[in-house]
Amino acid sequence: MKKGFRHTRRFAVVAVLSVGLLMVVALARSASRSRNGTRLRADREIERAGFARLNALAGFDDSRVDFVRAKVSRFHLRLGGQGTREAALKNLGLRWTRQSQSTSDHGTYTTSSERFAMTSPTSDDWPGIVAIVDALEKLPGAGVRELELKSVNGDLDQASMVLVLDVARGASAEISK
Repeated sequence: MKKGFRHTRRFAVVAVLSVGLLMVVALARSASRSRNGTRLRADREIERAGFARLNALAGFDDSRVDFVRAKVSRFHLRLGGQGTREAALKNLGLRWTRQSQSTSDHGTYTTSSERFAMTSPTSDDWPGIVAIVDALEKLPGAGVRELELKSVNGDLDQASMVLVLDVARGASAEISK
């Protein structure tokens, strides 16, 4: 009888341990489901927000996209070529000296801004200055941003004419649909 009791005792210990292990697994699974449920709710909320943003973008129909594409194409047509800056500098002539220059690269096009000065301009120089500004404004990709007569203490003999020239040039990129 003692032998049977041992087997029953072993069986009881194994059964209790098995039930305990089963309870631990059930609790772990329940906690995992709870975390997964929370994660699923958060994922659904992110998905809803994404759909809301996507629906907001649906307002950009083909006609609006075509309008923007046409605007970009017109902008690229107004850009000057690689020789625009050199052509603009030829228009200025020898009396103009460069004071400063800055260049910015924007990927498909480049802009440069240069400041030139003519010292002691006379009234005879005005027709030439007007012709230079007119020629620069007609040059694709070039434009005069500023034209200013500066004098030192009101003395026109020590005056200088300042011209700020902007040049935008780039490759004529084809806008793909």
